[in-house]
Amino acid sequence: MPFDEAKEEILRMGGSQFHPDAVEVFLLEEPTLREMVAAKCSLPRT
Repeated sequence: MPFDEAKEEILRMGGSQFHPDAVEVFLLEEPTLREMVAAKCSLPRT
């Protein structure tokens, strides 16, 4: 799932499927999370 699609899901389901505090932390840490996802997705698959 693309990052932006996952973000939309997290925001849409905040307060029901995802705890509001978790959504807040996700948004605060979004730049770092994007970097982590980009780094992981650039690794060769084994």
